[in-house]
Amino acid sequence: MFVLDRTAKYVSLVLAVTAASVIAVIMVMTTADVIKRFLTGASIPGTTEFSGVFLVAAVYFGLAYAMRTGAHVGVDLVVMRLRGGAAKAVKLVGLIVGTGILAWMLVETTGAAVHSISVNEYRYGIVKIPIWPAKLAIPIGLAALILECIVTLLKVVRGERAASGDEPSIDGAPRNVTGV
Repeated sequence: MFVLDRTAKYVSLVLAVTAASVIAVIMVMTTADVIKRFLTGASIPGTTEFSGVFLVAAVYFGLAYAMRTGAHVGVDLVVMRLRGGAAKAVKLVGLIVGTGILAWMLVETTGAAVHSISVNEYRYGIVKIPIWPAKLAIPIGLAALILECIVTLLKVVRGERAASGDEPSIDGAPRNVTGV
């Protein structure tokens, strides 16, 4: 369990840093586009299209880290009212069903990514934009999220705290979605 948890933590962190870096690149590209448009009246060709492709990577690469830190929005009205074994059972069923759905999504998106890479798929517009990197980012992010779900599932089975978002706030009240 320790090795799996440590591996998942490392993968989640690397992908989260990559996601943050991609967001920074999108910000720089957009800022440069706005400045160029202000100074010359013309945009940088392909900025919007590239931003869309990069945004996919930013979203999917951040999923596992959000799971690890408890940052996903969750509705736990039922689980909060349950105690002991009943709460644990509901969490386990949710994790098992969710992981199963994610596994199905992983299989489907992997097939789409492999096809996109094999045909060197591009999106045509003002600039020819490769979209296979975005299609590849989806199964990578989903695989990392599944790894985090498995770690969380094992922690719930063992009765350990699953994510930092599960902790109560300083005054003992449940934390809201922002973690405050």
